[in-house]
Amino acid sequence: MNNILNDEDKKYLGDYISRFKDRVLYIEKTRFDYYEDIEADFITIALKTFGGFEKSMYPIENVALPCFPANEQFEGMEVGKKYAVWELGLWFCSIN
Repeated sequence: MNNILNDEDKKYLGDYISRFKDRVLYIEKTRFDYYEDIEADFITIALKTFGGFEKSMYPIENVALPCFPANEQFEGMEVGKKYAVWELGLWFCSIN
């Protein structure tokens, strides 16, 4: 059993990416300095474009979910690490 995501985060992310399930390449947690002393995180989902790698000038498109205070959601995910959906315990597999 995979425990990177808690049940709440798994449901939120799984519900969001289910519409793109055949296009998800990876999911990444990113951190940035919101203000000088405030850090925030957000989730980026990399998707294969509709035209595919061979037909598109930009083979990957990124979707960024709304930011949240650092370390308050998706706590089991490492910042900057790219995860396949199966690594996060989601119900479908990513494309390769």
